[in-house]
Amino acid sequence: MKLLPPHLRHLLLLLLFAAVLTGCGAALPTPTPVPTPTATPAMQPPEQDSWILVDLPPDATQLQHGAEVYRLVCSACHAHSGEGLTDAWRATWHPEDQNCWQSKCHAANHPPDGFELPIAPAVVGRAALAPFATAKDLHDYIQATMPWQEPNMMTEEEGWAVTAYVIQLNRMNPGELLNAENAAEYRLHPEAAQPTPTPAAAVGADLASADPLRVLGGIALVALAVFLAVRVTRRRRHEK
Repeated sequence: MKLLPPHLRHLLLLLLFAAVLTGCGAALPTPTPVPTPTATPAMQPPEQDSWILVDLPPDATQLQHGAEVYRLVCSACHAHSGEGLTDAWRATWHPEDQNCWQSKCHAANHPPDGFELPIAPAVVGRAALAPFATAKDLHDYIQATMPWQEPNMMTEEEGWAVTAYVIQLNRMNPGELLNAENAAEYRLHPEAAQPTPTPAAAVGADLASADPLRVLGGIALVALAVFLAVRVTRRRRHEK
């Protein structure tokens, strides 16, 4: 038997090798695709449930949040302007709702799901803020006692927001974010921390703040007056 030419032998070997590879590939099981791992989202702390339905954009400021909480929860009793449950404020309501203390409304004989309503005071003015030295004192009172019918029902965020808004109603700036870390340093009556200057101290303060040139000019005039008085006295003595 004649041997095949070298180039044919090489071709035959390549064909046999390709057939072996094809058969092995058909016998191997199809690999199971490995799913691409995805990042597990970080656990977020659960939000406090609130019965106050505030419709605000996510980027609303604390004061905007406080204004809306005040409108929904506080203004019915304390008025939009903070004046309290006055006759003028109740006059803006529907006539049937103006008498809060009529029988079976907010009087002593209210229904089981109602409550007796006191005379709601103003939340603006020196008298309203007099019991509270700092913003923290005001917040703690609001958080613990308001709203009247369901005290301590506001979330922490709502409590700080409405406190900031009440401070703004009193024509003060509560800052960008009022919270437990800075409220104790926010004094509601800053003038009370300043001692009343004594008359001597007041005069000293006036001199310290006066224009130096005016002070020197006054001293020079006094010295000139004394000098002229001495000259006149000596001349009169000399003439005698």
